[in-house]
Amino acid sequence: MITKIILITGATDGIGKVAAKTMAKQGHTVIIHGRNQNKAQRPLMYFHHCS
Repeated sequence: MITKIILITGATDGIGKVAAKTMAKQGHTVIIHGRNQNKAQRPLMYFHHCS
């Protein structure tokens, strides 16, 4: 499988969060961006767990 580096904006909530989790599960490198650093911590911990 070819892995990609993916930038997802709005990854702390809603569709962006689901998309980021899905891509991380598939083994892609996911870069997340959100307006609120505190809200970004939870998905970030999940992504570190996936890798």
